[in-house]
Amino acid sequence: MSLFHDENPEPQKQPSPAPVPEEHREQQAEPQQPEPQLTELQFTHSREPVSLETGASPAAPLIPRLPGGAGTTTSSGGFFSSLGSAITAISKALGSAVDVSLRAVLGGSYTDRVIKQYAKSLEVINSLEAQLQEFSDADLSAQTTLFQERLEQGETLDDMLEEAFAVVREVADRKLGMSKVFRSDSFDPSELSPEHQKLFHETKQKIAEGTSIGSLQLPASFYADLRELYPESRPPYRMRPFDVQLLGGMVMHSGSIAEMVTGEGKTLAATMPAYLNALSGKNVHIITVNDYLASRDAEKNAPLFEALGMTVGALQRDQRGAARKEPYACDITYGTNSEFGFDYLRDNMKRSTAEQVQ
Repeated sequence: MSLFHDENPEPQKQPSPAPVPEEHREQQAEPQQPEPQLTELQFTHSREPVSLETGASPAAPLIPRLPGGAGTTTSSGGFFSSLGSAITAISKALGSAVDVSLRAVLGGSYTDRVIKQYAKSLEVINSLEAQLQEFSDADLSAQTTLFQERLEQGETLDDMLEEAFAVVREVADRKLGMSKVFRSDSFDPSELSPEHQKLFHETKQKIAEGTSIGSLQLPASFYADLRELYPESRPPYRMRPFDVQLLGGMVMHSGSIAEMVTGEGKTLAATMPAYLNALSGKNVHIITVNDYLASRDAEKNAPLFEALGMTVGALQRDQRGAARKEPYACDITYGTNSEFGFDYLRDNMKRSTAEQVQ
């Protein structure tokens, strides 16, 4: 065919297509367009598909390879992610260095400084232990009156914290621990001195007649004899609060939260701040999770509080009328948050203070 043509060429007639029989028309359907692939993106400036995984064309990567071994490729997201991780690591390292420097200047973190302050109080409490072991039950019980007199004279609860905690520790060891020998069938009183064997049988008879353990008045020498037999503070005949329980009690008294796992003795730790705050004459509420624990803890710690001249009660869901006022009339009340909370709401709807329970 010639490359030149006339200015007015005659139009050439196109041959008409041959007719298609009807039986073959259905077979001559238009070809379907292929569905777009969702796993790849098509860029208008390039004919090569760009993978979503690598973000680069197979023929020419958009981001050059970084050192990392043969065949290692890094996408645009991976590169900036690695760069961001490196910057974060440097920032953390610098922040840690600054934090360590500040702790050195300020004397440790806030928690460290608080623990150091509690540790000083703990040393004072431990220093009073030997002195209090020489006190009789009557002498220890009399400390409550002395504490209350000191409050009236202008001292604060914080001023008496160490002494009050030391007293509770000694009384707890006696009334919640060593006094269990009177209710035990496995304890052999013949291991005691002859004088204390007689006292043991007389006291056991009083308990059988209805005398409570908290009201018993025994000499310090009797407990000293039991300590020689059971020097370690562990059940069944010892219940001396450990240092960690004293620390937990100090944290609770300060209004902070003391996190203690199961088995660390939260029930015993709560007795010390409860006693200290009850010295002010205000009712102390110890909140637990259900009625069973409220009743159990109140009954378990009753000998301790009774020996110190404190009354204790347990708030239960089924209490009504005057029976519901009795636990609130005690110095220390155990109960659940729902019972305390709803009693407060119900009291706000009472017509007179005489109908209120709290």
